[in-house]
Amino acid sequence: PFPFELSSCHSRIFENNILLKCTTISETNNFGVESQRAKSETQVPVMCVKIVLVNGSGTSNSSHDYELTNKYVKPGRYIYRLKQIDYKGNFEYHYLSGEVEISLPDQNKLSQNYPNPFNSNTVVNFDLKYSGFVKINIYSSDGKQILSLVNKMTDQGSYSLNIEGNGLSSGLYFYSLNINGKDVQVKRMILLK
Repeated sequence: PFPFELSSCHSRIFENNILLKCTTISETNNFGVESQRAKSETQVPVMCVKIVLVNGSGTSNSSHDYELTNKYVKPGRYIYRLKQIDYKGNFEYHYLSGEVEISLPDQNKLSQNYPNPFNSNTVVNFDLKYSGFVKINIYSSDGKQILSLVNKMTDQGSYSLNIEGNGLSSGLYFYSLNINGKDVQVKRMILLK
């Protein structure tokens, strides 16, 4: 038997994240559910990339909801499938109908880092409405530049930076997005060690 029987599965887009929300009717030895994604123009299952694996509910005759989030997705059209895995390692694929499309950004945007406050690692996302020379820097609370994260020509799109604060001491910092020396946005972050 299949690890589970689906009653519904749909996607929702928020910013550059795709949330798949699926509901089961019943489950049999369901170890887990893995979401996989491929560019829709490839339409080749072997091109799928593993996104996330969530724990299954074993064996159950009641319905369960599963949320699988694909974070920081670059603009494009995608197809998704679910890989259901049982406790013996057997699996079955369920292809989700339709495409999911992430559009190119319609504005320049520097997002708040997450998590904030952070301890050693944090993520900063930014969107570019147009291509340009991009600088992303980190400054101390007294305005001195401490780190240069990006300093190059960058294409239109959405980006994600992982920032390691290992060499920094605890405190308040500012980070800025500067596009072509004109469009500047600033946010603050707190490092707690």
